[in-house]
Amino acid sequence: MRKHKGRVSSNAEFLTVWNTETGGSRQMHDQTGTAAPVKLTDFVMYQPLDELGVNFFMTNYVGDDPTVSQLYYLPSFFARTGHASPGLQRSITAAGLLGYAKTSRRKDMIDNATRSYISAIRGINTALSDPTTAALEATLMSILMAAMFEVLIIPRLSGMPNCSRHLEGAVTVAFLLLKDGRHNDTTRKVLTTLVQSVIINSWIQHEPLPPGFTELKKQINELFDTQSAHGAFLDIIMELVLFRHALQDGSYESPMAIIQKALEIDITLDEYGRNMPQNARFTRFRMSGSDVEELAYEGYYHVYPQRLTAHLWNNVRSSRLRLHQVILRQSHILESSTLPDESGVLRTQQSDSGALIYALAVEISATVPQLAGYIDQLDVYRTNSERYAQAPPTDLPPSLIPPRHRDSTRIAEPTAPPPPSNPAPHPTHLYAPSQNPTNPPSPPSSTAAPPPVPAPPTHSPHPHRPTPSASLYHMLFQLYALRSIPQLPGPLKTWIRARIASMERNADAQDIARLQESLRRKRRPGDGFCVGDGSGAGAGGGGDEEGYVYFKWAVNAGLSVVDLGLWFG
Repeated sequence: MRKHKGRVSSNAEFLTVWNTETGGSRQMHDQTGTAAPVKLTDFVMYQPLDELGVNFFMTNYVGDDPTVSQLYYLPSFFARTGHASPGLQRSITAAGLLGYAKTSRRKDMIDNATRSYISAIRGINTALSDPTTAALEATLMSILMAAMFEVLIIPRLSGMPNCSRHLEGAVTVAFLLLKDGRHNDTTRKVLTTLVQSVIINSWIQHEPLPPGFTELKKQINELFDTQSAHGAFLDIIMELVLFRHALQDGSYESPMAIIQKALEIDITLDEYGRNMPQNARFTRFRMSGSDVEELAYEGYYHVYPQRLTAHLWNNVRSSRLRLHQVILRQSHILESSTLPDESGVLRTQQSDSGALIYALAVEISATVPQLAGYIDQLDVYRTNSERYAQAPPTDLPPSLIPPRHRDSTRIAEPTAPPPPSNPAPHPTHLYAPSQNPTNPPSPPSSTAAPPPVPAPPTHSPHPHRPTPSASLYHMLFQLYALRSIPQLPGPLKTWIRARIASMERNADAQDIARLQESLRRKRRPGDGFCVGDGSGAGAGGGGDEEGYVYFKWAVNAGLSVVDLGLWFG
């Protein structure tokens, strides 16, 4: 007999209801005689598949912290009313069984998950056919869970059309829910999940937003307080989605119009970084030594309070980096048709954008130790704090130096310096005015004297093989994209290639093969935008992995690259 390895959810309220509904609380009484005890060997109790699927999902894909779990409210919602919805119960079961099948590598469980998924679709259709159940939070949540199943299922070369169709249908149901007028906090939470899912799906799959979504989001914002750091960034991602599709449709009249819009969004991203909340701040370190510089580029790396925070920052950085790739391309197109007295401004813009691309790439590279899982190997060198806030190296580009060292009137917290905003220079007729213009960042000088650092240990730490996680594959995808950027200097590319090789050795071979196959199928470079002549022609960009982390249940659970490949695709 084989034993199911699904863990049981620790949510007491959820377990009480689930066990009551399914008979999950079962006890086996040993009825024996008085002569001698009976010894049971190799006895395994089976766990019903429905119970296994729901328990596995709630334990592995849901957390109770709203800052790191998108579905934090699902256990209590399911316990109160959601369990009465056949569509929701079966869709959660389907997603849980599929996750269990992939974790345990049991292909036979995929068939069980698929049967639950088909049953869930029937339940959803039944709910939609009844006016009394069509406009319920449970019905909308059922559709979102069906979309999640499409994310988790084995990757399809054709993409995820079913996921997009589910989300488009969910938008229609959301309008019914708003029209019904019986709104509560659960309504707000489910609608917030829908908004996040739709925006990220459109961004990653290179699809336009569903019909009516912009109006739906407007109504949600008017009814509920949806302000948050993640919500603000999603608003920017939505702007990027609209910008990209305007490029593809040839909506801009000239390269200059494209540049101006890209700069407008870039400034919004820069301001978002400046206003990042206190709990999203991180610490920068810089140390020297060949062992350290092998693990961290030029000995420079970040330490974040949690991985999700690092992902959020990398999303901001990679979005700005991609925008400046578009700006570079369009400025080169303009350069061939401008007057001599205007070409100098364009060259300045190209220099500024190229320098900022480098600075952002350095900042992304500084997250590799933590996201790749080997930050502890650097801890042994850090016997004393070597924070930039205390002793910034002389060769650090100005935009990467904490404000305390750029402006004596501003004091950075010694234990958590403000994150870098990386402001780019603002030529007057290409950029909006900047309050704090800086010199463009330049690559670190190899001759600059590094700050004093503690002596490294007498023996190198023995690197251990980190457990492959979603963060490792996500970081690999970032490095693959950086590796292909022509503006980056040779030393940084060499370091990136070495890190890629090391991380690939620590990853699952099958997952790496799937990720690389996904990359080979892409016909776009790495910027995520159409960067042609403004008419919508030309190669576009792919690899829009930044949106992925907003499915926070996935990052927190450490899904495999199978799931990452789907969202990256």
